[in-house]
Amino acid sequence: MMQVKDIMGKNPILLNPEMTLREAAKILSENDISGAPVVDQEGKLVGILMVSDIIKEIKGKIESLDLAIPFTPFDLFDFYTVNMPMESDKDIMRDVAEMKVGDVMRKKVHYVRDEDDIETAIEILGKKDISRVPVVDKEGRVIGIITRSDVLKLLASNSLR
Repeated sequence: MMQVKDIMGKNPILLNPEMTLREAAKILSENDISGAPVVDQEGKLVGILMVSDIIKEIKGKIESLDLAIPFTPFDLFDFYTVNMPMESDKDIMRDVAEMKVGDVMRKKVHYVRDEDDIETAIEILGKKDISRVPVVDKEGRVIGIITRSDVLKLLASNSLR
């Protein structure tokens, strides 16, 4: 039976919760990845940050500028959205860029252990519809990562013959 350690990426890109989103975005974009595990000083898994989490934060900031106000006392139950130009897009991006990874990351993270069967990782990737699963050792330290691409490489490889 094939194990997670047989196909995992062994040098995963890691983030820490005290990084700014600007720093994290730079790391993600430079490495052409859509997310990375977040670890504490001991290398233990504390979360995961995905590009989609950053996008949601930007979207939330933009939407928070839309105010619902009644136009007349008779319209109390009919609210209209009025976009108040309080902040520019640049200001919103700057605010999000200075946020900490720990404030935006997903704290509930699906993970596997290096000794788990590869089927466990594939099941998590499929059932949870996620693109990556951190691999942790017995102490909870991140030692690798399995992505959908790793599964495709396995499928395409000659090692299955």
